[in-house]
Amino acid sequence: MKRFVFLLFCLLGLVAHAEDEYRFTPENPVTEEWLQANLRKESPRLILTPARLATLKGRTDDPFYQLIKANADHLCDPALPVLKFEKVGKRLLSVSREAIRRISCLALVANMEAENQKHIGRLDAELRAVCGFDSWNPSHFLDVAEMSVAVAIGIDWCSGMLPAETIQLARQALLEKALKIKAGGVKGSNNWNQVCNGGLAAAALVVGDEHPSLAAMVVSRTLEYLPRALKSYAPDGHYPEGVSYWDYGTYYSALMVEMYRSALGTDFKLMDAPGFRESALFARMAVAPSGMPYNYFDCGSTFSPLAYWPLLAWFGANGTENNYFVPESLAEAVKTAIRKKSNVPRFAAIAWVWMVDRPESPAKPLPEQWVARGSNPIAVLRNNNDPRGFYLGCKGGKASLSHGNMDAGSFVYELDGVRWSVDLGMQGYTALEEVLGSKLWSSAQKSPRWQLISKSNFGHSTLAVNGQLHDAQAFSPLVSTMDGSLEIDLAPQFFGNVASAVRTFVKEGKFGVVVTDRLEPNAKTEMVTWQLMTQAKVEIDGNIVTMKQSGKSLKMVVEKPEKAVIKMIPLNPPPLPHDMKVKNLKRIEITESAKTGTTVWFKVWLEPEE
Repeated sequence: MKRFVFLLFCLLGLVAHAEDEYRFTPENPVTEEWLQANLRKESPRLILTPARLATLKGRTDDPFYQLIKANADHLCDPALPVLKFEKVGKRLLSVSREAIRRISCLALVANMEAENQKHIGRLDAELRAVCGFDSWNPSHFLDVAEMSVAVAIGIDWCSGMLPAETIQLARQALLEKALKIKAGGVKGSNNWNQVCNGGLAAAALVVGDEHPSLAAMVVSRTLEYLPRALKSYAPDGHYPEGVSYWDYGTYYSALMVEMYRSALGTDFKLMDAPGFRESALFARMAVAPSGMPYNYFDCGSTFSPLAYWPLLAWFGANGTENNYFVPESLAEAVKTAIRKKSNVPRFAAIAWVWMVDRPESPAKPLPEQWVARGSNPIAVLRNNNDPRGFYLGCKGGKASLSHGNMDAGSFVYELDGVRWSVDLGMQGYTALEEVLGSKLWSSAQKSPRWQLISKSNFGHSTLAVNGQLHDAQAFSPLVSTMDGSLEIDLAPQFFGNVASAVRTFVKEGKFGVVVTDRLEPNAKTEMVTWQLMTQAKVEIDGNIVTMKQSGKSLKMVVEKPEKAVIKMIPLNPPPLPHDMKVKNLKRIEITESAKTGTTVWFKVWLEPEE
């Protein structure tokens, strides 16, 4: 029996002292005078430098460019209306994001094929439309930030092609609808910080020649507050909000680095933030062989390869030590998109510009085991060059983090292209906000957020004690042991209702996993419930559970407790009318009564049924 060892050194004190240990201060020489002396005088000054444009013009046969051009050509259809001010719930965000896609595709193709005026004509119409909105919805400031990127890119990349009145209208909109209003989100510690600072930085750099004092203030502010968000990558590159939010926040950090380099001649050493470069490895390890992400917290259950690979190419271009870019995977994603006539992701045109610097060296191999410390520690185990696609992801952490769930101790397990132990991932915000309002975002223990099946510990493959929710403020560390296994300390989650609780994962053989839980009860302990969430068909026979899905089969053997009573609880439909509805969702659970002085054991084997 071969055992693989996870080693993770995460102490409770680490999180308490993280602010000092991972403090990062970028260079910040920015004053009005400095900006006037260093701001590139000509346009384009945002990412698309003249040197890059010259290189790109020799690559018009690149399939990725052809896909971008097809999108731009489609946008020139007169039957397609220009963007309108249409909110969904409290958000204009979908319009702002579509503006980035439309405007950047049109602007890029207009530069590549200047003799074709249709792209400039449509770009002019889209810019006039969005700049004519009464506002860019500042009550949800992400909307403002993303619209600012769209408009800034449009007039910067095509300043010599657009009508002067459109340029003036757009510059005024950047001032009045973005830069001169109260900025939201720029001082936080999550993805909002990166997006809001990045969007306002784009606007500031475009108008900086006429408004140097305002532009200098905005750029200097990004350098002051962006480290609060970049600190979340420390120390190992793990992004606490999950890989889809890594994609979101990191794109905006990459945009800032690229914009500052092209417009100001420096990136202020932003990439030196601890863990930031290493996050390229996190992004690879957080996507399973099936292509599904490890979707803890509010991470989506699907992931766009066309967005994912260009960002990894950017990391690879910025150092071989973080080159995990696989050109063949991007090429396959492009082929699929061409075949399906898909829209490109909103950053595709911008990313294609920086991909002139994509690495030519082969991608670094992925480790078969990887652990990450920080505020939301996770561990991943996988097999390289394995057609059966073994994957295990597990985590500690706490629920009250941004976009958090009560999922400490939970795990996903994948084999043969099937995810046997599932995480529900993101549930759409708009419909939930119609029911819960702003309380959806409260992390207080009595918040209605924790009643949702997608957010509570009763919707995750973890433990419950006395039928209670986890402690929303408690932190569960991953701790290393000497016996070849990974342990998670779950006791903090249970409000003192157990003396101790340790969950252990051990990989057995090439494809199996053993999950062991040892709890020492105290006078408050009444019962402990072991849970596994799955969408598979479930058959229970004594202490053996057979799961079947997609023509595959997995066996779950309960070794402890010896006389386990195993139940299957259907969760479609879910308990609440506004709960997440997941096809075939069910919870396999084992409940054990507890007595003080008697250890409660669970030992469950998960292995393929050959």
